[in-house]
Amino acid sequence: MRKDAQERRAKLIAVAADMFEQQGYDVPLEAIAENAGIGRGTLYRNFRDRSMLVLEVVRSRLDALIAQAALITDDHDAFRFFLVRIGLLSAIHASGLRGLERDPSLKQEWQEFEIRARQLMALPLERAQDAGIVRDDLSVDDIGRIAQMLQAVAVDLPAEERDSVLSRAVQLLMEGISEGGSSAR
Repeated sequence: MRKDAQERRAKLIAVAADMFEQQGYDVPLEAIAENAGIGRGTLYRNFRDRSMLVLEVVRSRLDALIAQAALITDDHDAFRFFLVRIGLLSAIHASGLRGLERDPSLKQEWQEFEIRARQLMALPLERAQDAGIVRDDLSVDDIGRIAQMLQAVAVDLPAEERDSVLSRAVQLLMEGISEGGSSAR
């Protein structure tokens, strides 16, 4: 892909992400193209439909989250940051993710996304386990469940309350998943 085409695609993804997060997933695609300064034809050349754009937005946000967590030098802070942000990402994009999961035309893309998401979530988990921050028996599946729990906590909150509520939820959660934390018997 040419550099200018890559730049237009990246601009579409960034603008779509911002608009989806601010206005929800019903925002007209034409408005996204207009705000990106790109024609509808360019939008549809890059993304055959809304679902493909949503998928790329969520992929890009997950990639950015993992990259941000990797930059944090303190292992404990990095893992807490990851959990808060994965909860926030899940809450903000809940309706988009549900739509992707239910779209039969995206079965292969959804499976590929799930594989990639699992690989990405394994990175901060392994780092936290290596540092002795979380239990060795904590799995990527558990992180997925934690993301769902955090999503449920934050999905209906006003945007300005999400960070503080998720931070508190993660603080409470860390006791159960920390190395030496109690396990359900």
